[in-house]
Amino acid sequence: MWKLYSTSMSHAVAIQTTVGSTYAALGKNPNISIGRVEYVDFDAYFANINGAFWRKRKSFEHEREVRLLVRDHHRTSLGLALPCDIPTLIQSVVVSPKAPGWFLPLVEDLTARFGFQLPIKKSRLAEQPFF
Repeated sequence: MWKLYSTSMSHAVAIQTTVGSTYAALGKNPNISIGRVEYVDFDAYFANINGAFWRKRKSFEHEREVRLLVRDHHRTSLGLALPCDIPTLIQSVVVSPKAPGWFLPLVEDLTARFGFQLPIKKSRLAEQPFF
């Protein structure tokens, strides 16, 4: 994941959340649908237009993506900024296992400067397993 979604593994963070936290952080808006993407083989599966937002090519299955769809029939412009309660959204911030020692304190400092008290930890992926 770190290599796939980051241009610099030594300066990367991952945000952990849940579907429930995301929905709550967006104010439990009934116009927001949250769901898992279904990964399909489009050569063998007819994907009707009604489910197009929820389907993606099978080759992307490793992403295990969750999407949010906002229904607003009166909106004419592209894009939408939604108010979001960040402390409710973020369960934890995980720093890359390849990050240098100074990076985690920097993330902690920046988080505090913006007024958030979030759990921040370094990934244990690079640690030696206990046998």
